[in-house]
Amino acid sequence: MKQPAKQNAIVKQVLAEIDGMKYPDGKLPTEAELCQQFQASRQTVRKALAQLELQEIIVRRQGSGTYVNQRIRTQPKTGQIAVICTYISEYIFPSILRGIEGVTTGQGYRLLINSTNNSVASERLILSGLLENPVDGIIVEGTKTALPNPNREFYHRLAGRGIPIVFINSFYPDVTGDNVIHIVTDDYAGGYQAAAEMIRAGHRHICGIFKSDDMQGLLRYSGYMDALVQLGGEVRDNNVIWFSTETKALLLQKIETFLADIDKDCTGVVCYNDQIAAPVIRFLESAKAYPVTMVSSFDQCLQLVSDSIIVSSYSHPKEKMGEEAARKLFNLIAGKPEKSLVFTWGEPE
Repeated sequence: MKQPAKQNAIVKQVLAEIDGMKYPDGKLPTEAELCQQFQASRQTVRKALAQLELQEIIVRRQGSGTYVNQRIRTQPKTGQIAVICTYISEYIFPSILRGIEGVTTGQGYRLLINSTNNSVASERLILSGLLENPVDGIIVEGTKTALPNPNREFYHRLAGRGIPIVFINSFYPDVTGDNVIHIVTDDYAGGYQAAAEMIRAGHRHICGIFKSDDMQGLLRYSGYMDALVQLGGEVRDNNVIWFSTETKALLLQKIETFLADIDKDCTGVVCYNDQIAAPVIRFLESAKAYPVTMVSSFDQCLQLVSDSIIVSSYSHPKEKMGEEAARKLFNLIAGKPEKSLVFTWGEPE
């Protein structure tokens, strides 16, 4: 659940004041003093303090007051960095990992690599383990980032302990902080560009295949749809095909079933990524009912070729993303400020 803006503002300001050593004795102002400072109600202040307590940033001592949890925020260095991804050995992640390793080699840090298989339960277990066995920083590819995040409390507690977090590919909008940043591709622009290129080439009926439980899929869909609306493409509900983590295997095996209800006059298809584009191209080459002559995709990870269909795939930064994630994480560990980064898609091939 999204927290009220006033409550978030109080949390952010108190965190900044703690980081700025405004409370050298570790004791925070009273609730009444905070109400006056922030011109907020007692209820709002209490909720903000409860949020900071949940994150283990503050502790309340009955009859004494509220204090900065110094033990948590001065945690000794471990020499370890956690890398959490959805899948370790497939698709684009090996290239991202090479980029991370290229920066960390020689830095004296050990990488702890974990995979969630895009499972919320697995992500929860990994994050819980990091609370028990802390690391100096975390590089993470979020799990099902288009859905409400039940694991945000773990991220808040980790960040509250002073552990910087760098999200890659996507991120959770409700996990924020001075030591939390993200490195992503401009997925909205990618979806827009892919559909716009087809429209400019004369296509009007364009099918889109997108992933529903990751934010990349929603943003690529949003860009695709805006291009159709703004540039004169046909907007048809049945021309948009959705799949999730759980239905992906079925889509790859039975692509003809998923395409059965699209308009028979579709001449272009925008695919979520190369993994989806590959079986789509194979099916369309053998199927005579669809006059598709153009397929666009993302990541430029697989070799997509066709004798009858124009195929293009936009290039994902892969290794560069890994390098930037590690570089920014080291800066955050060193106490240097860092900003999030959005990569533009490379030219399609």
